[in-house]
Amino acid sequence: TVILMYQFTTIVAAIEGCVVSGTFMGSFLNGNSFVFAVPSDHPIAQKERSLLETVTGTIDNVVPKNLVDDAATNNLLPIIFASILFGLLVPEKEESGAKSATLRVVDEVNFVVSRLVTGLMWLSPLGVGSLVLRSSMSLNLQDVGSSVGILIATVLMGLALHFFVFCPLVLLLLARRNPFKYYRNCLPAFLTALGTSSSVAALPLSMICSGKNQIPSHLGNFVLSLGATINMDGTGVYLICATYFLAGIQGLHLGFSQLVLVGILSTVCAMGSAPIPSASLVFLATIMSAVNIPLNSTFSLIAAVDWMLDRARTVVNVGSDLTIVAVVAKLVPDVASSFPHDVENPNEMDVSGSD
Repeated sequence: TVILMYQFTTIVAAIEGCVVSGTFMGSFLNGNSFVFAVPSDHPIAQKERSLLETVTGTIDNVVPKNLVDDAATNNLLPIIFASILFGLLVPEKEESGAKSATLRVVDEVNFVVSRLVTGLMWLSPLGVGSLVLRSSMSLNLQDVGSSVGILIATVLMGLALHFFVFCPLVLLLLARRNPFKYYRNCLPAFLTALGTSSSVAALPLSMICSGKNQIPSHLGNFVLSLGATINMDGTGVYLICATYFLAGIQGLHLGFSQLVLVGILSTVCAMGSAPIPSASLVFLATIMSAVNIPLNSTFSLIAAVDWMLDRARTVVNVGSDLTIVAVVAKLVPDVASSFPHDVENPNEMDVSGSD
């Protein structure tokens, strides 16, 4: 039930992203191409695929053919699919009870990759600054500024639609709660999400806030911990808007089938996005490759404002998590009422991952 509810909210977020991108952003970007010209033989400029071709092509692409080539060409969908299968089938323990050799190797690789990424993060300001400088030297700054402003306004409009309209309606209709009172108690979690850009960092405060709203601690801990991992509604809205923007400023038009494909990929990528700042940029590049949008220096325009939009979409992610936990508590009243509401004191909470 919890996973289905999270999938439902993510799908709705993707629909909202498609709507605001196609209506608001499309009316401003159409006919205002000012960036890099796309070659006439570019795949997206030849022929728009039908909806059936788009769906069947996506399914065919999910099946891994050459994982090394897919990684080199930034085609992450088959890699994600293969990783899921690997995680489901890999043995967890040996007969002796010790962790399996495969998992030990995975842990070692993960440690090395984490240290490598940490080192690269120290260099990221220089890299992003160089990309932005290159774009600013080759583009009309007035047009770029106005178009980036349209992107920011569109993303914020989609996030506001989800946070101020959809989530309160779900809370009112399914959980039978007063949205004003409920979300007022959740304000500390929202402020933490806004300041940290991380759903995981806001998770302890989310658990405390759920307790203030009379959500049993065992239920809140489980639902909110799962939501911080797979429920990224704000990311789904953002990925669609950013993809539509990068296509529009290069003079490319995303037809209905491409927009459906972007919505599907955004939903899948949002559920697999890590709950850390700016993690969605990797998936944005994957979606661009899937719909044949050139990945060039225009990507730096997204990277330049991602830090700001990341904070807003994290608030939406946390708000969606807190909404779903209230719905689940309403749908399983017998389970919810069998445990005490024992999270009024934050020191008594059992927060996973705390030292």
